[in-house]
Amino acid sequence: MHGLEQFKDTFSGKIHKTLWLPDYWILESPRDWTAVKYFIKLLQKQPDVNKRNAHQRLKQDVETVKKYVITGTLGEVAIDQLVKQLKGISTDLTIKEFWEKRAGSISSSTMSYNSTKLQFKSAMSAEVTQELEESVVKRRKINDSLDENDDGDTATEENGEEEGIWTLWKKFLKDPNIALSWHTLSPEKHGVIWCGKQLARRFFMPEELYERTLKEMPPYPVNPIHQSLRSAYSMVLDTKNINDMKKAIKRLQNLEEQSSDVQNQVEFLVDMLNIFAKTVLLVGNTTLMHSENCLKSDALWPALQVVAAYLRNTGQPAVLYSGEEELVSMSQELHKEGQYDGRLRYYADGIVRINDAEVLIFEASSAYERCSAAKATFDHYKAMFGMLGVLRNTASRYCHASFDTFTKLKIHFVHAHGSAIRLWTMSVVAEGVYLMHKVDKAEIPVSLTNATNDALHHFIQLHSNLVGGLQETAEIINELKKEHDEHIAAHRFTNEATSSPTLTALVKPLIVRLTEKKHSKEIEDDGPRSPARIV
Repeated sequence: MHGLEQFKDTFSGKIHKTLWLPDYWILESPRDWTAVKYFIKLLQKQPDVNKRNAHQRLKQDVETVKKYVITGTLGEVAIDQLVKQLKGISTDLTIKEFWEKRAGSISSSTMSYNSTKLQFKSAMSAEVTQELEESVVKRRKINDSLDENDDGDTATEENGEEEGIWTLWKKFLKDPNIALSWHTLSPEKHGVIWCGKQLARRFFMPEELYERTLKEMPPYPVNPIHQSLRSAYSMVLDTKNINDMKKAIKRLQNLEEQSSDVQNQVEFLVDMLNIFAKTVLLVGNTTLMHSENCLKSDALWPALQVVAAYLRNTGQPAVLYSGEEELVSMSQELHKEGQYDGRLRYYADGIVRINDAEVLIFEASSAYERCSAAKATFDHYKAMFGMLGVLRNTASRYCHASFDTFTKLKIHFVHAHGSAIRLWTMSVVAEGVYLMHKVDKAEIPVSLTNATNDALHHFIQLHSNLVGGLQETAEIINELKKEHDEHIAAHRFTNEATSSPTLTALVKPLIVRLTEKKHSKEIEDDGPRSPARIV
């Protein structure tokens, strides 16, 4: 990974040439953007530069690079560290030791030894600079319309109507005129489309394309209540007080022996209903509004635990890890880029893993009806980049599986804010295009009324459907593993390279790690919305 991918579209070749060490910033990984390494490169290029001038040149380069590095990336982290280091540069022991003990040894003989290497890097720099110029020109090229033929895209009419949709979205995402309205953390900037029937279209999205996408998207799995259980289940929902509700739950639990599938659903329904009969509906919204932890521990974590138990009963070894749980996929991707700073780890309010695969992220944004729009938006963006990290990590793990199979993989996100939970999924629909789909929204029931009983059923049905969605995700991961292992076995005794690109080359979203203090202001007014409010 070179530094070029850390920069905004506006980082042009002209700006690049104003840097004292232009090669350094685009050829070196952000992990190597340190003061000492900068000074070494500077002395190799200009051996007569003194300490004061070297410090000034680093400061000027950092000020320029800071303007153009993408928010939330490792490049931004490295630049922020350099800014802090520059503030105390006169007393920094590492820099002081460098100038006292090492700077003098970087002499003309050292430069002679490295001349071949530097010549090679110069050629490489020219190549990357050309890539930068071509990239800027390409980004500035105006597409005539979304309806014109896309000769440069691999998708054709032969591949079917659905791929035609993603071809059009690709063209939309590459349109430089539309991109002027996007900030650096905008989902579209990272190839992500927000879409869903309960979601307002973002104002710059083509209305016809958006509506067409809604109609032609594959439906999310539905796991309906079994016909033989509906009467007993409805009796629970129709009760008027807690005591009657508990009795009706017992009758549901004691139904005559059924098939294992039906018994699994009985157990699921009873456990879900008891969350409300024994805790939530007894205290109303008193505890749920008290704190975020009360909301999670009284209602939301128990519901996800029931989902995990249902999955285990169907043969999927699912486990919910609640609390401040590290998203390991993101950490592994950061490690690959040389970033081991524990402060940059992603922690979620809960993660569901099946075997060791991370398939669901859970976030609760404050207590019941206590959430600000800014907090909900930040957690939404945080999860969006988290799911991109999971997809990238999964592609790396099963890099020799087929792209067609990978496009069927959905990572899940359950988000609680206000008085409801929302279910989202993230998937790769084409190279460089990611669909973040709002599947459903359900109110969290807090009192025993007829209207609330309808809400209770919707809440339970959302979680029942989630079981089906996670089962499908687990099956796709098993298929990816099978394809990957078969490829490895088939090429075990040969040196032949495969003609098709690996998933690592096709699924490579930029890894972005947000911090609420630093990035919340940039995104607070740009969250997912309904016509009236955030949803």
